Amino acid sequence: MSGDQPSTSTMTPATQKTSKKRQPMVSDANERINFLHQAASLLAATTDSQSSSAAKLARIYLTDMNEVNFIGMTRMDRAIRRSYCKKSEARKKPKTTPNMSKL
Repeated sequence: MSGDQPSTSTMTPATQKTSKKRQPMVSDANERINFLHQAASLLAATTDSQSSSAAKLARIYLTDMNEVNFIGMTRMDRAIRRSYCKKSEARKKPKTTPNMSKL
């Protein structure tokens, strides 16, 4: 045995529990919502007009995201909820300042 790490027999049960890192549980619905949000964001960023086929596809992805959220009864993150319009289901464009446009 090395002198740096205590053996598991000398560790108390409380120390053993805290040494293990817990991985957060990610449900299939959350993964699907994340994918649809990223896809809608990418498509909305690539198009300028709301009437293009990419913008329509982004709206379809947002509709599917809402359905997955409703059926799976999950809570979406606040940033995701605020990133699109609930009425028109169009992705909101982020606000930019003159300093940000130079980057």
